[in-house]
Amino acid sequence: MSRRAVELACEARTRGLVCDWNGAPGLGALLITGPDAGSFLQSQLTSDVASLGPGDGQLSARVDCRGRLEAWFSLHHLPDRGQAFPLYLIVLPRREAVGLREILLASMVSEDLTIDDVSDECSGVILQGPCVLAPFDASEAWSEGGVINLTTDFAPTGSWAIRRSLTGDPGVLVLWFSNGDDDESARVSADLLQRTGSVFFNDDDARLAWRWLTIEAGRPEMGRDLAPGQRILSQTGLEHETVSWTKGCYLGQEVLARVKAYGSPPESLRGLVFPGSGPFEAPDTGESLTTIDGEDIGTWAAAGFSPAHDAPLALAFLRRRHTTPGKEFDLKWNGGHGRAVVTLLPIHRAGDPVERAVQSYDRAVARFRDEDDHAAVALLEDALIHNPSHRDALEALGVILGRLHRYQEGIEIFRRLERVAPDDSMVNANLSLYFMKLGDKDEAERQKAVGTMKRFGVTAEQAEASADQVSSEHRAREDEIHHKLAMFEEVIEIDPGDPLALMGAGDALMALGHTDLAIVRLAAAQRAQPDNSAIYLKHGRALEILDLTAEAAVVYRAGVAIASRRGDFMPLRDMEHRLVILQAAIT
Repeated sequence: MSRRAVELACEARTRGLVCDWNGAPGLGALLITGPDAGSFLQSQLTSDVASLGPGDGQLSARVDCRGRLEAWFSLHHLPDRGQAFPLYLIVLPRREAVGLREILLASMVSEDLTIDDVSDECSGVILQGPCVLAPFDASEAWSEGGVINLTTDFAPTGSWAIRRSLTGDPGVLVLWFSNGDDDESARVSADLLQRTGSVFFNDDDARLAWRWLTIEAGRPEMGRDLAPGQRILSQTGLEHETVSWTKGCYLGQEVLARVKAYGSPPESLRGLVFPGSGPFEAPDTGESLTTIDGEDIGTWAAAGFSPAHDAPLALAFLRRRHTTPGKEFDLKWNGGHGRAVVTLLPIHRAGDPVERAVQSYDRAVARFRDEDDHAAVALLEDALIHNPSHRDALEALGVILGRLHRYQEGIEIFRRLERVAPDDSMVNANLSLYFMKLGDKDEAERQKAVGTMKRFGVTAEQAEASADQVSSEHRAREDEIHHKLAMFEEVIEIDPGDPLALMGAGDALMALGHTDLAIVRLAAAQRAQPDNSAIYLKHGRALEILDLTAEAAVVYRAGVAIASRRGDFMPLRDMEHRLVILQAAIT
């Protein structure tokens, strides 16, 4: 592993990077135009091409009739410049351009359009990183995939600027057609380096660092990390960005829709982080991924280095039962072995302040798992700088501060969280604990009472105004919950194994404060429908309320495994977050 490549990758994450169109990423392009261009692409690609107006863009993919991925790329409807027909530009690695063109040409029947490989006619400069939007006047209203006509002094007349993230950071492609003369690219690169303070990617170490950045961003390369037509799109995780589930019919739609409706594919792309390990020679793509004990758990896709984890990183297609985030494996491969931790992709995806906050939060979770509390606190504070209302970051920071016995600071953080999530009773439970630690028993009891009332459905304002009174609105709410509970119990009496009724009864009992009884119903619902990840989340929260933290952690871990296999990302993220909080509390 090149030390300079590591330094370049880390610098690119903090300062940004500038490189030539023909440099590290080796980009190419297809230009599609003609009367039938839009309708043809709409029928052939996974995204909603018809929704693109001039200057719009989106990620898209081409799959075969069995939903297997043949190529993925960005598609851009170029701004009008007086041409007779719409112009669509597809940007993808140059080595893939010829193959995609042949696939699309073979799919034409009688459509009136042209598809040209213009890779050799393109020149330009690529920018990726936190400061790359600064030179562009349209950055505030410029959405991802969008294209603008450039009128700046640093780019040739007729240039476009395309908003495109290639490495997980915000990015811009400055593009123009030329005769292949590199002088203009060098001039534009020098100007943008000065304007952005980025690092220049222009040699073999830069190409290696670029590769690592794209791996960390969860961007598999066709022909390198997976062969075209080998895997269905749903196995790569790219379907969340490239597929429109509401557009009309297109090739492979039935397969993708069926996978989405009925469960996860047999293998899914995940990251493997090797904390504390040194560099290793990557196994060949497609080679079996094997544990020390000889169990085959998937196939290798790529290997590199993660600046976020400061550790080796690999992409791998893991079998369904091995995809749970946080799961550890002792692996062996040609010439080496090591312990790997499964992680969701992308490992790095930043952009606007909200996205950067998410990135810092995810890195904080990784540092916390490595038992580096102080680094986790610093990253959580960084997340809150970018997004002061990041609920998970506030809760995690408050809990970790308590673990470090910094109770007064923890109280201030939970006060902030209370403004963000005023009706969350867990906030008051933590405040009660911290005030008790500081010896303020009266305030601890008051916070406990406020939390109890919130669980009964009383608003935060009402609870704070009077912790010892229940309003008429509260009583009406309680009557409504009792009525719902009675209906659920009637269903359970007829069918004791009805999972929806059991879950509904558990919800109602929790709202009424009968959490011990709610646990019984939720546990039964979990047994009745063991593949419903939402039940695990509710069951775990009920156990938390009763301070049964170890039991809650067991339920969450089981729920994470279920959600990971099914692709239920919302409950998966929530349960992962709760596990982080519980681990801090238990430790």
